[in-house]
This record gives sequence, C-alpha cells and structure tokens, in this order.
Amino acid sequence: MRKIIFAVVLVLSLPAVVFAGGPPWLCLPLEGVSEKNAVECSELLTAKLQDKIWKDADQRSVKVAAHEGEWYAIFPMEKNVGLAEVEAALKGSKFAVAQKRLRLFGHVILEIDPQKAAAKDLLARLDEIKEVAIAETTDKEGKLRVTIDLPYPVEDGSRERGSVGWDSFRRGDLNTDDGDRSPKSASDLPTYEDLQKAVSKSGGTLKNLRWSDNFACRTLGGVAAKKDGVGKSALK
Repeated sequence: MRKIIFAVVLVLSLPAVVFAGGPPWLCLPLEGVSEKNAVECSELLTAKLQDKIWKDADQRSVKVAAHEGEWYAIFPMEKNVGLAEVEAALKGSKFAVAQKRLRLFGHVILEIDPQKAAAKDLLARLDEIKEVAIAETTDKEGKLRVTIDLPYPVEDGSRERGSVGWDSFRRGDLNTDDGDRSPKSASDLPTYEDLQKAVSKSGGTLKNLRWSDNFACRTLGGVAAKKDGVGKSALK
C-alpha cells in the first residue's frame, strides 16, 4: 500500500508537460531570412531567448526553417513568451517577425490597455472576429488580459515535432467553442491587424500578444498570410 501511495504522489507531483508528452512549441513567421543567413538568425534568437527555451530540450536552440518560401522560427517553450520579446530579440538586425502578415492560431493572450473602453465592449468587438472565442478575461492594475482561443494546426503524426507547415486547422479538446470543428485554412485565421482594429474601435490599445506554457504539447503562434492575401480580413 505504501508503494502505491508513493507512486501516486510521485506522478501527481510531475510537471504538467510530462503528462501531455512535452512542452508547447511556439512558431512565428519571419522576414529577412534566406538560405544564406538562416543560421545567423537561429543563433541570434537562441542567444536572446535562451531563458524561454525548454530546459530539457536535446538542443536548446531556436530552429529557423522554411516552408513554401516562408521562413519560421520555432522552439519548445519553457515559459510564457510575448511577441514584443521576440521582436526585441530581433531589433537592430535584418530580421523581423512578419507582423503585417501574421495569422494567429491556438490560444493567444491579448494584453490590452482599455483606456476608457468598457470591458464588455472590447470583448464584443473581439468576438466579432472570425474563429475567435473568448476563453478567459482578467483585469489587473487597470490592464485587461484576454485569452482567446483559435483553431489549432491539424498535426500529422508522421511529422517530427518542431516541423513547420500546416494545410489545415481545427478546434480541438482545449478549445472553448464547441461549435464548428470543420477544417479551416490559414486564410480563415485572424490577423494581428484584425485584433488591433477590434481593440482600437472599442477605444482601447493592444499592447502585446503572449503565448502561455499552460498548453503543453501544442503548437502555438502563427503563419504568414500569402502576399497576395494581405489585407483580407477575418472579421465576420
């Protein structure tokens, strides 16, 4: 009996990522990367984001890989990561997050300065965006943190973890919205600009995006909208 109790206590004390089979992965599209400088970009991000990379990874590095002509940074997360932190890591270099073409997937935490906007108005505006569901809202020191959930990439079991490039997205077991779970394309996902406009129309300011390490063994982040699709809104 003592052995059984000890085993139960040991299992319950293990980190959540162990249960789920690993850490969450962050994937973000980049600009300014080519075959010639991909290693340089990888080394820069690895050096600047070292404390954000999962400590038990075989190689604590940010992988920079291409898919259909688009370059992505991807790494297993040790802790929460903000878009502003990634952009700060690239500041002064030839590289940048493809923010204007950034289409988001998975759970995203929005850090909002509501200013004079009512929280209910902000949430209503965000809820108008295609595929957005409000998962959680907290108010701390006058700042609003809104967790929205979006479709996740449909993962192919034959692909290695940390690879990039997905053809479809769908809602899964972690999503708040139990509605339409049919496959979606990248063009169905909201852009960073969609979120900015929704918050701005309510009188607030979107200060930052953040990805949480709570969602173990999931890929979070975004993909790059096709260049001929820039400006296509995900608003309903």
